[in-house]
Amino acid sequence: MDVIAVPRNSDVMWLNLIRRQFCVTIVLILIALPGCLQVNSLNHQPAMASAKAQQFADAAFVERNLPAAYDLLSQAIHNQLSFDQFTDLISKMHPSKYPSSVQATEYEPLMGQRGMNIYLVGKNGSEQFYYRFFMEGTKETDYTVGGMWRGEGAYPPSNMKKRLN
Repeated sequence: MDVIAVPRNSDVMWLNLIRRQFCVTIVLILIALPGCLQVNSLNHQPAMASAKAQQFADAAFVERNLPAAYDLLSQAIHNQLSFDQFTDLISKMHPSKYPSSVQATEYEPLMGQRGMNIYLVGKNGSEQFYYRFFMEGTKETDYTVGGMWRGEGAYPPSNMKKRLN
C-alpha cells in the first residue's frame, strides 16, 4: 500500500506565498522593462552635437552675431528668454573680453536624457574661457543649445566625460 503525503497547512501557505512573490516580481519586471528600453532607444551623436555647439559659440562669442546665435537656441530657451534678455546674458558672461576662438573639447552623455553636455574652451591671447552647453536633442532630431554656462576655470573631470576626436 502506497502512502500519500498530505501537505500540512503551513506548507501550503509557504507555497502560496512563494507563488505570489514570484508573480509580483514578474509584474514588476514587466513594468520596468519599457523604461529600460526607452533609455536604450535614445541615439546620440557627439560629433553632431559638438558641431552645433561650435556653430553657436562661433556665432555668439567670436563673431558676436547674436541674431544668428539666437536662432540656434532650443525652443525651450526661446520660450524663456527674449532676444534682449539673451544679448544681456551673453554680455554678462563676458564682462571684459570675448574669445577670439572657441573649440569643443569634450562631451558628457546624460543617461536617459534627450541631450548631452558639450564642453568648450575659448582663447583670446593668454586668457582662456570655459563653457558648458547642454545640447538638447538626439541624432534623429538634431541638436540645439538648451542651456549655457561659463565657468571660472576648467570644469572638473568626470568618469562620464569623453574627449572629442
